[in-house]
Order: sequence, then structure tokens, then C-alpha cells
Amino acid sequence: MIATDALIIGAGPAGLFQAFQLGLQEIRAHIVDVLPHTGGQCVALYADKPIYDIPGLPVCTGRALVAALEQQVAPFAPTLHLGQEVTQLTAEADGRWRLATSGGTTVLSRSVFIAAGIGAFEPRRLRIEGL
Repeated sequence: MIATDALIIGAGPAGLFQAFQLGLQEIRAHIVDVLPHTGGQCVALYADKPIYDIPGLPVCTGRALVAALEQQVAPFAPTLHLGQEVTQLTAEADGRWRLATSGGTTVLSRSVFIAAGIGAFEPRRLRIEGL
């Protein structure tokens, strides 16, 4: 079992920036994401498409945004648990949170930050009889 002060669910831009902010406070974080890489939707859906709504950047791609965030958080070395879906999150009697993943990882954390987008990408099926 892993014990930590901070656990972030989601390794997209919000999760990476949260790890950076925690690092500034000298709090190392663990990050769990269902995707096998960092970047979340920005890399999965907009890797090479221009994004125009990032504060301070007139235009960038999803891949460029994530690369910059990875560089920014690198000095704080968050521990990544990629390719693992969160399967359980329970409150412990002592106020900590116990998180379990599909990869068999168990984390006991004093705080949990949910920075999840849409999570696991699953097809949206049409609900039409006979289709």
C-alpha cells in the first residue's frame, strides 16, 4: 500500500497543473489516470489541432500544452499510475482516503483531488432497436 499526502485523479492538464501547485507547497503527489499516457483529452482528441482558449497562449496544440505542463511539473516528480482505472474510493475512520485501481494499486491519502475529464473513452451507442 502506498501512503501519500496528495492523490490526483486525472493526468490531463488540470491534474498536471494541480501536481505543480502542490509541488510549490512541497507536497509530492501521486497521479492516477485510466489512459496509458499523460495529457487526457488534450492529447487523445486534440493532439495536433489548434486550441485557442488557454489563458496566456493565443494558440497551441494539445500536445504542446501537455509537453509544457510536463516540463513545468518535472522538478516535483509526481508519481504516475497510468493505464489504471479508479475502482474504489472510500473514506477511512482516520480521515484519510483509500483508493484502489484496476491495476491493483492501493493508495492511502490525506487528500484527493479530482481532475478527471470524461474518464475512460467508451463508444456512445445509439439506442435504436435493431441497430
